[in-house]
Amino acid sequence: MVSTLVLTLTLGLVAGFLADVPASRVPPVLAAACQPFNGYCSGGTDLTKTATMNVEHSTVGGAAVPVEPDSGETWTIIAFWNTAPGGGPCLEYSEQASVDVDWNGSSWVVSNKSTTTNILDMKVCTTDVGCESGGTLHDSGYQLAVNITDPVGAYNLRLVSFASSSIDDGYELNLGTCTLGDSVTPTSASFVASDSGPFECSYECQTGAPTAYILYE
Repeated sequence: MVSTLVLTLTLGLVAGFLADVPASRVPPVLAAACQPFNGYCSGGTDLTKTATMNVEHSTVGGAAVPVEPDSGETWTIIAFWNTAPGGGPCLEYSEQASVDVDWNGSSWVVSNKSTTTNILDMKVCTTDVGCESGGTLHDSGYQLAVNITDPVGAYNLRLVSFASSSIDDGYELNLGTCTLGDSVTPTSASFVASDSGPFECSYECQTGAPTAYILYE
């Protein structure tokens, strides 16, 4: 009788948490990490936050050299939301998006955005000074910013992970002469970074972002 009562109460508690899961989302993970409320932006009129990641392309070794990609790479973006601590099991669900970031010969651009219900947009801005010679621009790094709904019901944004794929070859970049050198290839198909907050309100490039180093040889 006691076991049946405990099971009934537990199932009822879990069902109560599941009721806060937005429709059509990934099924929640039970007994996940808890995430306190991150606060509202603009007094509650802006229900979004910004996750960011810096990306640097360079060669491996002690004397690392900046690399300018032929084009760029694809990023898979996974956002995780978790319920706040409050006496019961914490729950988690996630959404996955993707985007391409490329160097077009004069600037970084995004394309092939695959957004979700709550991963709303991605944009890129330059974090490096780069260099210019005779009207020709060169660069080796950027920052990717992602606009994400937070909170979503009872779920608070906890972590945003980034993983690269489809990485193009590149050329060593001599910033002193602002010229391209030897051709190089990436050492791996996947490089990662994670933003665990604090998540900013402004949908702009941010200071203190985590960095993914894409390495070439």
